[in-house]
Amino acid sequence: MRHLLLAAAGVVACGLMPAATAASRFIDDPYPSTYKPLPSEAVLLRNATVLTGTGQRLDGADVLMRDGKIVQVGTGLAAEAGTRVVDATGKWVTPASSTCTRTWACIRARA
Repeated sequence: MRHLLLAAAGVVACGLMPAATAASRFIDDPYPSTYKPLPSEAVLLRNATVLTGTGQRLDGADVLMRDGKIVQVGTGLAAEAGTRVVDATGKWVTPASSTCTRTWACIRARA
């Protein structure tokens, strides 16, 4: 009987409580990012194998970067004046979702 009373009180209390509003944790983030990309020269990687992160593989692709961000991916991209051009033949460009620093798989891959 005691358990039924507790259960009934819990149901009533839940029914009387106002619905919780789902506030985004990004609005009042107590630890906001302080990351600011450093200024850098434009770089064009030529003829790389690019994995897009969506499962697509682009062979012989060019990747243009400005200020640390990828701004264009394609083939036969034109290099503007002052752009550093790097021959990336035989190299892979992959999404930077993780770093290879301490995990066993990465240590084995380096060996």
